Amino acid sequence: MPVGKAARAALAEEVGADGVLLLRAVYAPDAPVWLRAVPAVQALRAIWVQHYYAPDTDGRVRWRTEGDWPPSATLIQSPYDTEARYRPPVSSLALAHI
Repeated sequence: MPVGKAARAALAEEVGADGVLLLRAVYAPDAPVWLRAVPAVQALRAIWVQHYYAPDTDGRVRWRTEGDWPPSATLIQSPYDTEARYRPPVSSLALAHI
């Protein structure tokens, strides 16, 4: 990972642009339809949408800042388990009432 904040943002935008190219190729009219059903492609698309804005009129991709992410309850936490979500710990006081 790059050290500086600007360098990390530049890398993130480069990764985002690569993701756009890949997703455009997969969703192109002449691409095989079965590609869209591949779980890794579906995960890439969902994760890309939560971390990047769609390309602007100049084709630039912008990385979402932490405040622009979806709520943590809906945020995909792992590309290996797209159903995993963050959940705050349950307090022992709440468990006592069950």
